[in-house]
Amino acid sequence: MEKKPEQPFRKFTAVGEIVELIDSLMLYAAAVKSNPAQCKRLAARVAGLKPVLQKAAQLNAGSKFYRQLLSLKASLQDSIDFVKQFTNKNWFKKVLYGVNDANNFARLNKRLQCAITDLNLGIAVQQLFNHRDDAKDAKADLKYLRGKSAEIKSLNKVAWSKMHDFENSHKENCEFQRQAFDSIDNQLDLLLQQKRRNSIAELSDDIPQALYCDIFFERDKILAKGSFATIYLGTWQQQPVVVKWIHGQLNKTARMQLLREIKIMSRLNCPYITQLYAACLEQKGHCLLMERVSKGSLRNLLNTSKINYKQKYRLALTLAKGIAYMHRQGVLHCDLKSANILVDAVYNAKITDFGLAQSNDKDIAPIYESSTAVRWLAPETLTTATGGYSKAADIYSYGIVLWEIVMGYKPFAYFKGDNNELRKLIVAGKKQNIPSYVPETYAKIISSCWEHDPSKRYSLETIIDLLEQYNPSKPLTAKEYCGMAMQYEEKKNHVAAFKNYFKSAELGYYRAQTQVGIYYRQGHGGVSKNKKTAIFWYKRAAARNHARAQYNLGICYGYGDGVAKDLDAALIYFQKAKAQGYADAATQLQKIIKIKQQTDYNFSFN
Repeated sequence: MEKKPEQPFRKFTAVGEIVELIDSLMLYAAAVKSNPAQCKRLAARVAGLKPVLQKAAQLNAGSKFYRQLLSLKASLQDSIDFVKQFTNKNWFKKVLYGVNDANNFARLNKRLQCAITDLNLGIAVQQLFNHRDDAKDAKADLKYLRGKSAEIKSLNKVAWSKMHDFENSHKENCEFQRQAFDSIDNQLDLLLQQKRRNSIAELSDDIPQALYCDIFFERDKILAKGSFATIYLGTWQQQPVVVKWIHGQLNKTARMQLLREIKIMSRLNCPYITQLYAACLEQKGHCLLMERVSKGSLRNLLNTSKINYKQKYRLALTLAKGIAYMHRQGVLHCDLKSANILVDAVYNAKITDFGLAQSNDKDIAPIYESSTAVRWLAPETLTTATGGYSKAADIYSYGIVLWEIVMGYKPFAYFKGDNNELRKLIVAGKKQNIPSYVPETYAKIISSCWEHDPSKRYSLETIIDLLEQYNPSKPLTAKEYCGMAMQYEEKKNHVAAFKNYFKSAELGYYRAQTQVGIYYRQGHGGVSKNKKTAIFWYKRAAARNHARAQYNLGICYGYGDGVAKDLDAALIYFQKAKAQGYADAATQLQKIIKIKQQTDYNFSFN
């Protein structure tokens, strides 16, 4: 077994590495093309450590001193990584980020100050880290920047010229870069006039702000694209973000609507609401920088993946909590749908897109546009010009989304009409079916959310209570429900048997569908006789090539039982059942052939 190094050896190795890092920091600080005063000050403050570190290592023993050395080493490495960014060939793209990065310089100075203080090297640390010097350095760097303005603009033009060469193959990326360079020029002019730019000055001071040149797009990573905006993956201040890039220049109305959305989002801070990090309102460069959520939209997730019962429960609960928080802040979303809900790595729901939201804040003007997502809208919002929005309307939409989570597909997915037709149906009370296999808690919540009378819908507090009391378990499969039904039949409990056959049938199991048809045709198992419903279930099973269902349909069509008599249809179904070896199908097929040959033939089931 390899022997661990002795403590003194570890100390002196760490000291040697720290000395090398100090030398590297000094070299990088001397080579920066921006923020030279602040970078050199950072290096100068640690340069004096070299002669005293070796002596301190000899006088101090134990692991505590070694840990303090490691802390200083980590702080130095972070300082190098930070200073290094001002030395590469793309320094001009980050120049504005540098001169406005007082917080990062302050953070690094603070870390170094704490690390040196802990080492107790006998240095006047407070005097060394004099904050008045930092203010002087920041002013000196601004003056330095003024002298470099012509060079920065020249480099911008060269970079744009290079990008222009790729216009045919990267047309859209070229446009972004052109707008980025325009933005840098504009902001540089403002800095040279000693004006601190506030990209969203029209809003309150608590809204985050960012300079456009801090944004670096990841090319060819488009999440979504519409007529108004394109959604990209990007990075900002070394963290992944989603960039909502607004197309072209905005007119006054569109700009005010964007400002509303920014103001509303900036006041919402909840783990179940997508966070707004920053915004840029440059002409030709409007964009929002938002939290990147790993799994994308709920709608896309449901289209492409199967989610299990635990994940469904997590989505249902966190979405309810997000809406409840939003309502407590006086905000109505007014456009809740699966496309406006994002899903993170652990299946938390995160509400996004507040473009149509309403707020009770007097500083936020109301908006008079309504959502066109009719499938998710409450009936009362479809009957008034102003939308009739309330908390209850958002709760109705929550019920629709919960149904989507449980079922996995869009509401009214098979509706063939247009939005106006669907609007009329919803106002008249049209609802989606809630299958019998849906867990009781979900079914209860969905039914309440869909109450036509808004006052009868559950509050979000009640919904959250019901969900928190619910302990989801793995649902039975269609075959498992069918097996339970057969066991109940053996025990002569036909009511329970039918309930389980029905759940299995709704889940698509053809054997159970045939049994449900038989129960309805006979009026068995506590259900009223309904031959039309029996035909419906027979046809579903027959479409899955179930011989017994095909045989029963042949009987129904041959006799005119629950359906208009049709010997040709009966012939086809008996032929299909016979081809699969169904015993009685051949006999009935011969009867059909004879009756077609002899019009006076008396067809019967005997």
